[in-house]
Amino acid sequence: MLFLSISFYVNAQKNYFVKEVISSSTNGIIINLTINCTNKKAVKQEACIAALKAILFDGISNTIFNKPLLPDGELTSYQQNQSYFDNLYNYRYSDFINSCIMLSKFKKAENKSTLFQIDVKVLTLRKDLERNNIKRKIGF
Repeated sequence: MLFLSISFYVNAQKNYFVKEVISSSTNGIIINLTINCTNKKAVKQEACIAALKAILFDGISNTIFNKPLLPDGELTSYQQNQSYFDNLYNYRYSDFINSCIMLSKFKKAENKSTLFQIDVKVLTLRKDLERNNIKRKIGF
């Protein structure tokens, strides 16, 4: 498996949008997500990371994951746990993705987006956050 090491930085402007929820359960969620990316080699990795960021920092409306896993926000969470997020975004993101399917052709233009269907292992992600003391366990 080829991994691209990409520097991801915290950005107030998102390059992704969750268009539709396909299904959700207590273990995970399948979403359709669009992403603006000009690097064809990195677009799938960026789509996977965008799906994780949506669950971590935004929550997914009208699902059991409507609240973000990390309500303090992306900037605060990243500043407090930089090494965890650098590792997650560069190497470990695929541990939390069941599948990532490109549904539309890659569009290189900055104002164009590419559509993906992404199946995220939310329960596994939450447990990893707890194990690494990024998120407190429920009820503690």
